[in-house]
Amino acid sequence: MRLTYLLAACAALIALPSAQAVPADSPTTAVGHDTECLVLFLVAAGDTKEPKVQQAAIAGSWYFLGKVDGRAPGLDVVSALRSKETELRGNPRAGQIGTACDAELARRGADLLDIGKQVDSPPPASSSS
Repeated sequence: MRLTYLLAACAALIALPSAQAVPADSPTTAVGHDTECLVLFLVAAGDTKEPKVQQAAIAGSWYFLGKVDGRAPGLDVVSALRSKETELRGNPRAGQIGTACDAELARRGADLLDIGKQVDSPPPASSSS
């Protein structure tokens, strides 16, 4: 039961407005997208004064940093962030990219809630023949 509450709290923190995510074409594209999302969530975490928004942005940062680390072990994350920050500055698609990042995070937050519910439910009875 405690796990469900913990997972629900985490999911609530990261639940953001939903939208259609942009599909990744290749691992390089996926790492680039994840890095863009990481930049946007880091900026949001640093810019807001609202605690719940900041907590959600920090959770988003952790999520996308984990994806970057998993897809590109050994990547110079600082250089990648600097590069993506430069690309995003003034990019007319930055809002669309942010919306896709929010949607992905919200979807995974909902998945996390579902996982918590499944963990707390009794396992299905197995039938013997």
